[in-house]
Amino acid sequence: NGKLAMGVQTVSNDSQIEVAGNIRFSDKLFAVGSSPPVDGNYKKGDIIWHDSPKETGYVGWVCIRSGNPGIWRGFGQVGIE
Repeated sequence: NGKLAMGVQTVSNDSQIEVAGNIRFSDKLFAVGSSPPVDGNYKKGDIIWHDSPKETGYVGWVCIRSGNPGIWRGFGQVGIE
């Protein structure tokens, strides 16, 4: 019962779980960065969330072919309101 925090001092009021760093969920990596990886081993379905998305840019990148660093494509294009 209650909130869960790993690697952080306190959990924000707007979340129940807060983690400092990458997470793996259902064997998929979820990380944050400014671009897709250029080295390291990644699996198809891993996601890098853009740390500073821009209008008409992408929310992040998804690995479409496993490898080092795998093949990455942008997903979730941000629309213009």
